[in-house]
Amino acid sequence: MGNPLESELSVLRTAGLAAFGAFVLFFCTIVFIAHKECTVHPYEVVSAKYSYEYPITVMRTVTEQDFEVPKGGELISKEMIPAGEDPHYDHTDINFGVGGGYMSGKYGAAVGAATESVYGSRTKFEPLYTYKIDRPVEVSSYTVDGDNPVPDDVELPTLSSNQKYGEPEKKFTIHVMGGKDGKDDFVFTTSDVKYANVKVGDTIKLSASEFILGKLNMENDVQSTNVKVGGTIELGE
Repeated sequence: MGNPLESELSVLRTAGLAAFGAFVLFFCTIVFIAHKECTVHPYEVVSAKYSYEYPITVMRTVTEQDFEVPKGGELISKEMIPAGEDPHYDHTDINFGVGGGYMSGKYGAAVGAATESVYGSRTKFEPLYTYKIDRPVEVSSYTVDGDNPVPDDVELPTLSSNQKYGEPEKKFTIHVMGGKDGKDDFVFTTSDVKYANVKVGDTIKLSASEFILGKLNMENDVQSTNVKVGGTIELGE
């Protein structure tokens, strides 16, 4: 008679392989469909706008907690907190066999006896530090927007001495028309800076995969079946 445990493991292995095979087939199907939908068609840019949102920060002393004090931090307090379980040896069970009795304790092995080490667990503690540190804190923002192309030098208002501009969040909104039969009309947004110089009258070539990958985001429903959500973008000549 076969080992029931081995039979059960065999069934689980077979089921796992089947599930993995199904996933590979599904993934390959998606890749094949995406590849088929990546035919590039020209689109005319009828509107191209940019929006740069600059965070404005000030340095403030804040209180934080972490498992270590970073450089520049000033320690306020330290406490030990639970951080999981830590296994440890407890004792050894000794079994002298049928009719031979059973012992449990912190003993070594006895001649002719079966032994089993028994482990327990205890709470592990780690130090948690509370500290003060100076951090840039966003207090407001300033947005610069307009029609593409983005100017080489974006003009920003002068800030007070304790304020500073951070790196801007960049967004480009492109309205295009065209496609395979010239009837597609849609708007997409992206943070890809290669669109900073795209302007009205330019021709860009679109397919489908970058929409699928999330590099481009459709802003309104596509008015044609030629362009599907999901696409590769290539700038025209």
